Amino acid sequence: MNQDSQLETPKAAPVSDKVPLLAKISYSVGGINDLYGHWLYNTLAMAVFNIHLGLPPEKVGLALMITRLLDGFVDPVFGTLSDNTRTRFGRRRPFILIGSILSGLALPVMFMASPSWTHAQLFLFMVVSGLLYAPLISCFNMPYQSLGAEMTPDYHERTSLMSWRAMIQKLAGVGLNYALVVATLPFFNDASGKPDMLKGAQFACAVAGVLMIVCGVVNFAFVKERYYEAARKQPKVPFLEAIRGMVRNRPYVILLGVALLFSGPTALVAQLAFYTIVYHVYTGDVTQSADLYFWAGAAYNIFGSFLGVPLTAVISRRLGKERTMKWLLFTGALSYLLSWWMFSPALPWGSVICYGLQGMTATGVWVILPSMVADTVDYDELHTSTRREGIYSSYASWTVKLGLSGSMYVSGLILAWSGFDSTLGGNQTPSAVFSIRLAFAVIPGVGLLIGWLLLFLYPLSSEKVSEMRAALERRRGAV
Repeated sequence: MNQDSQLETPKAAPVSDKVPLLAKISYSVGGINDLYGHWLYNTLAMAVFNIHLGLPPEKVGLALMITRLLDGFVDPVFGTLSDNTRTRFGRRRPFILIGSILSGLALPVMFMASPSWTHAQLFLFMVVSGLLYAPLISCFNMPYQSLGAEMTPDYHERTSLMSWRAMIQKLAGVGLNYALVVATLPFFNDASGKPDMLKGAQFACAVAGVLMIVCGVVNFAFVKERYYEAARKQPKVPFLEAIRGMVRNRPYVILLGVALLFSGPTALVAQLAFYTIVYHVYTGDVTQSADLYFWAGAAYNIFGSFLGVPLTAVISRRLGKERTMKWLLFTGALSYLLSWWMFSPALPWGSVICYGLQGMTATGVWVILPSMVADTVDYDELHTSTRREGIYSSYASWTVKLGLSGSMYVSGLILAWSGFDSTLGGNQTPSAVFSIRLAFAVIPGVGLLIGWLLLFLYPLSSEKVSEMRAALERRRGAV
């Protein structure tokens, strides 16, 4: 049947399109697992393994890149598995329960290194522990991301659901930066009175791991799979066939490019923010810098929660998702360029304000992007008559992690190239500090502007998505 003949103006969305409040909250707290399972280790890794244990920054970056690359390649496996699983608990929920328990228990183990180890042993420990952890967090996260894409068929309700998740994630994200404060608490000082960041990191990850398990159980218990009854009747889709269908989905491929251009450059400079504060704002005082970094991180998450989420939701409802994403990428680029003046020893709290602006735009991106991916799943179903949220969510995740992994390695190279030397403490050369600051301001600004230009090719407006839904419901009925 010709696609254009199927596209008609839909009727008003039924009340049942609304996700119940309990289900929204229960799904959203699962985002804490995604946040801590992927970012807590990365937040602490440079401070612990480079500054505290002395492993060269390029080695830390290489270890993070290797483990994140595997994490990305494992994601499609669990995405496809959850698409093709049939149990009395659904396709996604069994993986969510098992993955949250295993990843929560394993998180603190990733910092159980010894200060007496050589650089080679520390590097090997980082790589091996990361490789073992990757399948555990992927077991949770891919079915979890897929579940979010199928909880409602409504264009705006999808954004509302992702807004709830983003708000809870951002509030929980304060804990990421507080972990650095915990790692430098006097309670964990060694015999010489210096902060023992290794022990502090172990404690912070143990607390986070318990929270991850609790949130995973809540997600399993109170969230249902709306499309399961329809999906369980469809044939299982082989892995390669799913990939072939995905790469033919033009709107989805464009979103992958945008995701890569956002996640890669911003992740590349994420570690450089802490180094900028330590060596430019506070000239080497790690403890004082950790306090400011905590408040900067708190502003990032609070601005994101209380400004980024509602502002994005309002703009999206008025202008549509693709126009809102353009606005977010453009303003995000400006916020990074402003860091050159805002991260200043004359006004340390300027970095807090700048971080807040960056958090506001980044939160908006992660509200809109998953909602747009859900729309491209409808586009896929229209052409293939198959629901494949798992493969679509997993390759979106893989693309983000591809950007993250390369950026983690390059950030270490930037530190090495700049002339940064951890043995010099606060006496870093002016050229090293200048190079770090320049990279932090310019690289994400350029990447986000290119992503903004790419979005002009994206074809799925709100009207087009509504037409697709009407055609799908005529063919297979409402869900």
